[in-house]
Amino acid sequence: MNTNISCLDGVTAMYKTLLEIKIPEVMLKIGETFEEDVTWLIFDEKQLAQRESLIPHPVRFKNKYGFCFPEINEIWISTAAIIQSNITPKFNNKSINAAMKFLPKQRDLLAEVIIDEIAHIKTKRGHGDLVYDTLLETYKNLLFS
Repeated sequence: MNTNISCLDGVTAMYKTLLEIKIPEVMLKIGETFEEDVTWLIFDEKQLAQRESLIPHPVRFKNKYGFCFPEINEIWISTAAIIQSNITPKFNNKSINAAMKFLPKQRDLLAEVIIDEIAHIKTKRGHGDLVYDTLLETYKNLLFS
């Protein structure tokens, strides 16, 4: 699988770097791969809502963190989801790294958005569908166990 990540207008390369770290981490944790290439697009949810008419696909902006188009293997992830990621930097100080292991784990919104969109791509189905819901629940159990 190739991870093709693009940033829409106004999105900095920092978001791409963070997503490049997080996607393989999540995929490994849930034991998943893609047989086909998937395109990942990073968007600023505020800008996208203003430019809805320019988007070639019908989009619902109810969920500002991410959405996908399973028929073309395209996943859109917002900067808001990436900002709330639990990507913890590694420090050059062993005592700091050791202390950080004892911090309480926080919700990882970006990982949740990624598995949600992967479940859509894998099943080609939506929320409320038994096949989709079952796969998403499996992913959640693997991710948070």
